[in-house]
Amino acid sequence: VGPLPWARADIASLVDRIAEHNPRVLVIDMLFSEQRDADGDAALETALAHLDTILVAVLSPEGGWLLPIGRFGGSVVAAHGHAETDTDGVVRSIATTKQAGGLPLPALALVAAQHGGWGGPIAPGRRFFPDFKKAPEEIPRISAADLLAGSPGKTGLLADRVVFLGYSASGTTDQYLVPVGRRNHPIPGILVHAAATSAVLREGLLRPLPAWAAIALAFLVAWATQALRSSSGRFRLLHICAVSCAVVLTTVGALWLANVLIPAFALIVAASLSTGLREAVESKQAQAETGAILASLIEEEGVQSSVPVPRGVHGRLAQVKNLQGRL
Repeated sequence: VGPLPWARADIASLVDRIAEHNPRVLVIDMLFSEQRDADGDAALETALAHLDTILVAVLSPEGGWLLPIGRFGGSVVAAHGHAETDTDGVVRSIATTKQAGGLPLPALALVAAQHGGWGGPIAPGRRFFPDFKKAPEEIPRISAADLLAGSPGKTGLLADRVVFLGYSASGTTDQYLVPVGRRNHPIPGILVHAAATSAVLREGLLRPLPAWAAIALAFLVAWATQALRSSSGRFRLLHICAVSCAVVLTTVGALWLANVLIPAFALIVAASLSTGLREAVESKQAQAETGAILASLIEEEGVQSSVPVPRGVHGRLAQVKNLQGRL
């Protein structure tokens, strides 16, 4: 077809071919925020009028939105195409809405899912977490060049479907890492949004554990660690390992069976802190008691009171051994 970006006339021809197969909605992950040649813009405007469309909008570096121009629908047909990147560079969530210049826009995947039959609300200012059980690379794809050439191929997949139109070439900048699939292999943004839409439509959204439930679970994990410690009468690393394994198994089970996200790392830290705090408190108590006992033994043995009781464990142990030898 030619180098990127394509001419508006070529995109118009592609939209016309897609419209022939009667999709539910066409989601276009291309920026139409500026005018180009008049004939191409007119052809694309005519093509877009033949079917329901959602056009992507993104935040500009200067603030505000890069919206589709008015003749293509403007903010009425726009949805934001951003994904939230975690500190490790992986996309695990998408903002339900984003706002700039007083204009809030919903997420591309949520609007697409509404056209696909999803009836859930779009709560502003939150995030949703697709489970990505259908990996982005598993989304059925059709070559735009084949569609323009009239090749039958997989065109039957377009009928009554939510169809995404955009670039998937590896040279484009719209690339993301996701938690599934090949590690460190960027995925085109259009496939990420399509996979997120698929997750919404099949109710495959992950639910973070509420804060009160996470706190209660942390106390439960700490109590279990202390119960094991009390039953054995001493600290054993096996206790932390057992509790950690139970936390991991519970986390995996909740994620797989109920799509609930449990903060496993925080719970393991809670168990470790609980154990460490108890050992520190008991060690301090033991130090005070052994110091008092050692002082009384020194006094009974007639040692000069000017000799202080050592503060450190090694000094006290040496003095106890000295007393033991004398006894």
